[in-house]
Amino acid sequence: MARELRLNGFQANRLRTINQDKATRLDAAERQLAGQPTRLEQQRQTLARERDQELQAVLSTDQYTDYFDARARYQQLDRDYARSASASLLVNAVQNPAPVRDNNAVMGPAKTGKEARRPAPLGRTLRQ
Repeated sequence: MARELRLNGFQANRLRTINQDKATRLDAAERQLAGQPTRLEQQRQTLARERDQELQAVLSTDQYTDYFDARARYQQLDRDYARSASASLLVNAVQNPAPVRDNNAVMGPAKTGKEARRPAPLGRTLRQ
């Protein structure tokens, strides 16, 4: 987006800040309004209007016109990125589980074979 709109450093940083803020707020709204699709859509539209106003203040007239013309494509790219990011977060959480106990224990693969049937002896054993 920054490349296509030919943004300078200030504009690119400001664009990232605006996008991050809106993505964070949209994520919170999706969690809060999960069972209310109409209210969620209203919140999405409100955030899109806010984003457009903020971008209009940062971009030049030509840049904003280019952005506005390609806005649907940018929104689709955002949705695709969010979907792939959430999928990769899920995969990472399954592959590298975080400790859920105070002693930092995590679940690991089940023991199979001999070590699963017999615990290690404690102290001296009868057969030596």
